[in-house]
Amino acid sequence: MADGLLTTLTGLIKRGTVAWSKVSATQRKALRPLLDGGILIRERSGGGERLVVKNPAVVQRFADNCYPNGLVEATEAAQKPGRLSTTQGVHYFRDAKRGGQQADLLLFRGRPGTTIQCNDIDLPVGQLTSTAGVAAVVLNASQNLSMCGTLAIVENQTAFLHAETLGVNFDVALYGQGRLSRRVIDWLGSRAMEAVDVVHCPDYDPVGLDEYIRLHAQCGDRVRLHRPHNLEELLQRYGKPSLYLENQRLLASLEDAPPAAQSVA
Repeated sequence: MADGLLTTLTGLIKRGTVAWSKVSATQRKALRPLLDGGILIRERSGGGERLVVKNPAVVQRFADNCYPNGLVEATEAAQKPGRLSTTQGVHYFRDAKRGGQQADLLLFRGRPGTTIQCNDIDLPVGQLTSTAGVAAVVLNASQNLSMCGTLAIVENQTAFLHAETLGVNFDVALYGQGRLSRRVIDWLGSRAMEAVDVVHCPDYDPVGLDEYIRLHAQCGDRVRLHRPHNLEELLQRYGKPSLYLENQRLLASLEDAPPAAQSVA
C-alpha cells in the first residue's frame, strides 16, 4: 500500500487539492515548508478545509526530492507484494529503511571448543572468541546455520562482551542488539534449531520483556528467561523509570504474557 505522503502528493499534483482531514499529522510536518512558504494553502471547503496548490512547479520539485524515481513508479513499488530490497528503498523512496535488509549480521561468543555449523562446515566459535573476541556469520536465505546445546541471547552489548560472567549456563551467546529481526526469530524457530535451548538475557524493561514474548511465541518452552537472583536490587540501582513511563501501553500488554521459565543465577 502506498504511504500517506505519496498519496497526498499524487492528489495535489493531479487535482491541485486534497481534503485537509486526509492529511495526517506526520504528513503535515513533512509538508510544513510548503505551507510556511505559501506553496500550499488551507482554505474552507464545505463543512471542512482543503489543501490547495498555489505553485505546482515547487510541489513537483518537492515530490521529486522525496520520490526520486517518480510518483507513479513509487506507487507501483509500494503496491508490489513482498518486501523491497534496501537498494529499491533508496531507488523509489530515497530511504533504505523502506526496503528490507536481505541479510542479518550475527555476532557470537562461544565457550572454549564450541562450534556452530554453517552450511555443514564447523565454525570454531570458541577459538574465534578467544582470539578475536567474537565470531560473525551472515544469516540470509541461502545460509544453513545450526548448532547444538544452549544459546544465550544477550541484548546489551557490554553484557554480551562479558557473557561468561553473567552466571548463565550456555554454549554460545548471540548479541541480540535490541530487537531481533523477523529473519532471526524465524531461524531460532526453525527445524535446524529445534533441539537448541534458548536463554534470553534482556534489558529488564518493557521492550526487553516484550522480546521474550516474541521468542516464546516462536520457540515455545525451549526459551527461558534469565533472572538474576538480585534483579530487584539491580533495577533499583540501575533501572530507568522513564523507560516504563514511555512504554506504558507495551507494559500493559505484558499482563497477558506466558509464564516465564526462569533461569536464576
